[in-house]
Amino acid sequence: MLTLVKNLVIGGIRVPRVSSPLLRFIADKVSLFKWDRHWIATVLTTQVATGTALGIAVQVFLVWVIIGHVMPFFGLELLDMARGVTDFNLPARVGHLFGVGL
Repeated sequence: MLTLVKNLVIGGIRVPRVSSPLLRFIADKVSLFKWDRHWIATVLTTQVATGTALGIAVQVFLVWVIIGHVMPFFGLELLDMARGVTDFNLPARVGHLFGVGL
């Protein structure tokens, strides 16, 4: 899921409809005016912020859908899974494996 978020952030950073005209505008000018630098920096920063916000929103949505809807559909509840993990008692099993009584 983390890879999905990274891809969304990268996709939000590199929006061709916004980046291409800016790069052409920057390449045409030898020296940019001070006010041009500000709006170009603002647009490029907005792209990064939008990509990051999109990635976080999709991650929250996926967690909400998976935990809230998909897992209960298959009969998997978080509390039951947590009880199963504690009942397994991994530290004691590893201790018995190495001959240490815990």
